Amino acid sequence: MTSQAENIQKSFIWITGYSASGKTTIAIELVRALRAEGHVVVHLDGDELRAIFGKKWGHSREEKMELSLVYMRLSKNLAQQGQVVVLSAVAMFQEIYDWVSENVPNSLMVLVEAPLQTRVNRDAATKNVYSEINAQGQIYELPEHIDLKIANADGASISIFARKIANLIKGC
Repeated sequence: MTSQAENIQKSFIWITGYSASGKTTIAIELVRALRAEGHVVVHLDGDELRAIFGKKWGHSREEKMELSLVYMRLSKNLAQQGQVVVLSAVAMFQEIYDWVSENVPNSLMVLVEAPLQTRVNRDAATKNVYSEINAQGQIYELPEHIDLKIANADGASISIFARKIANLIKGC
């Protein structure tokens, strides 16, 4: 088994994108692959964290900003303790992306994109977020600087995406 310090160069991997783009599915596969290699990995998921925190935060811009910063501070803290942290979460604002760039060393940002109709179809089978909002009208500022962009259309290979991310965090 390889020690984590030998080949992991990025300790915080943030997988972001619109709801139902495939963030969590890719993160789960990445975590599985890294753990199979003997790495200590923590997976944090935005939907699960929102539930863990008792759904304290609503959906206004200010509440989303505050909650996103909570996710990022938690991720930073765990990474500083030697964990590889994989966060699959939407954070919709440039201020959050900038905060991570300035405050979380050894971070990697992955943007997952999927066509609107693909997201709507996936969402209908899971959270029904798109039935509650106008999907085109949702405020979402795409990050200006990303390390990897993934086009996750139907039929895409999640294991290939996970391998690409793993190679990046190892500096391959």
